[in-house]
Amino acid sequence: MSVRNFIIGSIIIVSIITIGGYLYGRKNRSYQPSTDKNKVMNTQQNTEVHQNKQVERKNANSDAFYQAIIDNNIFRPLGWQPETPQPKYVLIGTAIATNTTQHTKAYIVERQSGQLHVVRVNDRIGEQMVKGIEAKQVILQKGDQEIILQIEHSPFF
Repeated sequence: MSVRNFIIGSIIIVSIITIGGYLYGRKNRSYQPSTDKNKVMNTQQNTEVHQNKQVERKNANSDAFYQAIIDNNIFRPLGWQPETPQPKYVLIGTAIATNTTQHTKAYIVERQSGQLHVVRVNDRIGEQMVKGIEAKQVILQKGDQEIILQIEHSPFF
């Protein structure tokens, strides 16, 4: 009984595949009743332009579609969190003068290069300007945005 069911199922599957292939081929055939050469060329050019527009639309839509896949990768380890952007500079220390702001300094290290910058108020560090130096805190300004660097822990003690 099971061999008979297997043979009947195989015949049905082959029939479905054959009919589907026939219908697919029939759908994709281009029918051109006119034999006028100019009409044929114009039809082909219009088809190419239409296909190019469809490809451009697909590319624009697929970027957003694939971005969702990239953002929600199922192969990431459990509990994975995206990296939080770290500040470009780290405040190492401040030297506050008691009677004048001219001698007040801040010691800032650039994370990427490890370069030490000794800055005063109104000095530039990269694209940012030092607006204020207080005990354990420096205020940087980049355009309209203010960035506050603070000493979280003392690396030397």
